[in-house]
Amino acid sequence: MLALGTGVIGGFTTFSTLMLDFATLAPRHAIYATLLLMLNLLGGLLAATAGFLASKLVGRRDKKQW
Repeated sequence: MLALGTGVIGGFTTFSTLMLDFATLAPRHAIYATLLLMLNLLGGLLAATAGFLASKLVGRRDKKQW
């Protein structure tokens, strides 16, 4: 349960830092700020998908050994 709480709070702080960076950069460089936001969100989705697929691959290997 502690790990779940740590993960949720870590997610909030990471997202708030991303939004702070975006809000700081946007008034001067709107294109760079938008690019920063989009690449971070896309990168997060790709990393989550890669982790999900890797866990399925490892799960298949464990079942075949038994």
